[in-house]
Amino acid sequence: MVLFAVLEYGVIQQTEKVKFLFLISGFVYFLKLYLYYGTAYLAFHKKTLPLAVGAVIVYTTAFLIPGDDTVWILIADWSAILLGSVIMGRYLVKEANYERVYIAGLLAVLLCAIAMYAPHWEMLINSFNSNTVDILSSLRTSLPAAGYSTDEAATMMDSITNGMALTAYIIPALTLLSSVMQYSIGFLIFLYILIRKRELIKPIASFKMWKMPYYVTGIIIVGALLHFLGNEIVVKTGDNLLVFLSVFYALTGLSLFEYFLSKIKLHWSMKLGMYLLLFFTAHIGYIAFVLLGFVDSFKDFRKIELLSLQSK
Repeated sequence: MVLFAVLEYGVIQQTEKVKFLFLISGFVYFLKLYLYYGTAYLAFHKKTLPLAVGAVIVYTTAFLIPGDDTVWILIADWSAILLGSVIMGRYLVKEANYERVYIAGLLAVLLCAIAMYAPHWEMLINSFNSNTVDILSSLRTSLPAAGYSTDEAATMMDSITNGMALTAYIIPALTLLSSVMQYSIGFLIFLYILIRKRELIKPIASFKMWKMPYYVTGIIIVGALLHFLGNEIVVKTGDNLLVFLSVFYALTGLSLFEYFLSKIKLHWSMKLGMYLLLFFTAHIGYIAFVLLGFVDSFKDFRKIELLSLQSK
């Protein structure tokens, strides 16, 4: 816990060497995954004293690191790990439904992530746009020099410009997804280890059985209403909400696709070829998976198999 605080907001904030920064950042990413598991494990076994002592030490360490912004970011980041893990561990003691446990911890992580990133979204967007201007300016001279014709260079510039603009627009969703991704991986690691230790009996559902709950459709309706009925800020909020949810729908759409492939028993080489083909379709394939996951949330193509899994 202390190592996490010192490395991420002490060493990383003060380091200017790019290679060393990259190495430490990678280490800290995996350290966070371990913290999600380890803290949840303490909570699961009701180890309140070491959990409380560790939490106090990290919060205290945050105030020893210079910089008001750094203190707030560390507190919010650590709170996401602490609250998400404690909810995960303690709730799992009395709740056998992994989906409910996951969502309860997810909501806590999201609230902390919003508190951490929201004050910095405007700065991140402005910084990204500033870097985009420099990149585009460099490409205007480098593309013709690389042998591209005027039309080819113009087409490529338009594509890159639109992609950069879209990325800047969805930065709030991307930052929140970065925190949610770490929590999600940590959650799966936690379940996997407890099951391996036989401290949990119920297995993790196969990826082919993952699906979005139907009630999330209500949140999609809210996002759509914000998009069509709000002002500029409200519209942007609704769009980022939809982008955030689209990642989950795309993942469950991919799950359903894998389920269908397993049913027809394709050879692994054929499956690999289909996935590569979908990869090269880029955003078209992504949208297809999102729609597939959305339809599956209320159509439930795997109802018999899911009911059988729940009974086990």
